Order: sequence, then structure tokens, then C-alpha cells
Amino acid sequence: MKNHLFNVHDVVLIMTMSQCILLALFQGLLPTQKRVAHHILTAFFVLIFINTAGTLLLWNEILQRFSLREGVLLPLILSASSLIKGPILYFYLRSICEPEFKLKLKHSAHLLPALIASILILAFNVSGEALLGVPNTGVSSTMVLYFWNSFKVIPVVYSLVCVYTIRHVGTTLMNHYSNDDMGVVWANLLVIGYMLHWSWALFTHIHGINNIDTELSDSFGIIGNYLSFIMVNLLFVYSIFYARKLIAATLQTDVKEETAASNAQVSGKKSVADNKPSDAVINSVKNGIFVDKLFLEQNITVEQFAKRVGLSSRDASHAINTHFNSNFFEFINKYRVEEAQFLLASQEHKDATILDILYQSGFNSKSAFHRFFKRITGVSPSEYRKMHLKP
Repeated sequence: MKNHLFNVHDVVLIMTMSQCILLALFQGLLPTQKRVAHHILTAFFVLIFINTAGTLLLWNEILQRFSLREGVLLPLILSASSLIKGPILYFYLRSICEPEFKLKLKHSAHLLPALIASILILAFNVSGEALLGVPNTGVSSTMVLYFWNSFKVIPVVYSLVCVYTIRHVGTTLMNHYSNDDMGVVWANLLVIGYMLHWSWALFTHIHGINNIDTELSDSFGIIGNYLSFIMVNLLFVYSIFYARKLIAATLQTDVKEETAASNAQVSGKKSVADNKPSDAVINSVKNGIFVDKLFLEQNITVEQFAKRVGLSSRDASHAINTHFNSNFFEFINKYRVEEAQFLLASQEHKDATILDILYQSGFNSKSAFHRFFKRITGVSPSEYRKMHLKP
């Protein structure tokens, strides 16, 4: 075995890297309206690839002959990938929970640990050998321990935040994937899976610090590599089934929209070619609001709304624009605010938080909820509750 460049454990790392690249490429093939989420997820898998490659280069004995451990490049790669993967996972989760989520300059604050680590690595010339604890590298063991602590602790902290978030906004996720339970399972599998994997890596690190049995610590580290391999393969297999269902659902939606448009024309409902929508079209829209309460569905679009009420999207949009004097976005949010007003003034919901109220009324963004609520009522949700909720 010593004559081989890679042993079986190294092959597992290489296979993990290959799967990460496939998962990253796969994101571009999926149909989605939330392209930012797919970009972030692609970045996450690329970081896992880089981190796994860095681990292979650091620990593989045969690769020592290439002097990869002597410079600062390998520590820079490991620090960046280790300290950024947690924030990226957190941003991905937010991007699928918040329809209006966009990466902003303020989010760069999450990259400060990686930046600080990189500065320290360059300032003190921390090499790969120093990270391995090789003596006479000129780097103190305390600083080396600082790096390994940050590499292991920070991802776990972010994964715990992600688990808390996914549990706290579970209703949001269910509404985001209103007809797609597989999407919810994917988010849970991704977040909880990596929380367990990174927690194991932290446990292995703590065990290595407090025990002199290096052979056992190495075994724990190898187990962690196998856990990563299993995790990535589960995600890969699941993503294939998820993609098949997503593509099928997209095609089915297109067919249903065409059918709805045809039925609307056949039934004699007046189309947008006329200046005014027919009473039948208007009543269909009203039924969607007052009977079916479709505004409570957080991510509903005009196409989905029209399909649910048996209209073409053009007829529904025309009726909302001409009869209700509004665009679809304003139209739906107006009734969401009315629902929120009712909930805020209700004794039955007096213990509900503002966050609970905004989700129950159909909103999926705190900023949009507060903006529309104050625009329509003139006061904030908290002020409205104080004014109308009887003690």
C-alpha cells in the first residue's frame, strides 16, 4: 500500500470532491425562480470541494514530496473554506426562506473570521507543516491551536443557527414549497446533515487535544471523512429525485395554465380584448380572495392564482388592473394586511408574536410586511395592536 499514491481513505476524499463538483454543476440545470439560492448553494459545494482537497493535501504522506506543506497557500485554502462554508450555508437557508433576500454589503461581516485568519497566516508565515504540529516552524503551538479551534468551532456555530432557523420558520419553508414536500426535506437534510458532520469534526478535534492516543484520534478523523462522503452521496442521490419531481411539476404547471386559458375562453368569459372584464371574471377573482383566501399562500403568483380560480393569467391580471385598480402584488398584500389587522386585534391571538402574525397573514418577509402594513394603516403592527387589542 505504501507504494500507492493514494490509499483507500484518500480515494474516499477524492470521490467526495467529485460528487461536490457534480452537485455544484447540477444546480445550474434545475428550473427555479430563486436563482440567488442556487448560486449560493453552488458556492457552498465548491467550498466543500476546496476544503476536502485541502484536507487531502495536508494529510497525504506521499504528497509531501511536492513541498505543498512548506508555504502559506495550503493554510490559506483551509482557513477560507473552513470559515466561509458556515456563513454560506446560513445565507442559502435565508435565501430559500425569504423571497426578497439578496446578498448585501453588510453580509460581508460574516467573512471577518476568514479575513482575520488569512491576515494572521500571512503575518506569521503559518505553513502547512505548522498546522500539522511539526516542530521548529517558528509558529507557536498556541496559535496553531487557535486556527484549528476556529476551523472546527465556527462551522458548528453556524450549523446550529441554521438548525434553529429552519425549525423557527418551518411554516415559511412549508409555504415556500407549498406543493413540494421534497424541497423541505432537502433543506432539512442539508442543514442537519452538515451539523452532525461538523459536530463530529469538532468532537474529533477536542478528543485529539485532550488525549495522547493519536491513533484513535486519526481513526475518528477518518470516520469524519467517511461521514462527509456518505453525506454528499445522499445529497447527490436525493437531488436527482428532487430534480425529476421539480421538472415534472414545472411541465405540469405549464399544461394546467394552458388548459385554464382555453377553458376560460370556451366558457364565454370576456377576455382582455374587451375594455372591461366580465362579471364572471370579477366574481372568480373575488371568490379566490374571499372564499378560498388565496392571499394567505405566501409565494402565490398571478399564474398560480389564475389557475386556482379557473382563469387565464391574462384575464386575472386584467381584472385586477382594471376593476380593482391595482397590480397583483399590491392587490394580494392589501388583503394580507387586512388579515394581519384582524389577527392583531384578536384576543385569540394576543400571545402570538408579530413574526407569527406576518406568516399567518400570508407574508414571507418582515420588511415587506412592515412596509405594507404602515403604508395602509399609518402605524406599525405593534402600535396597531396596542390601539385595538383590549386589555
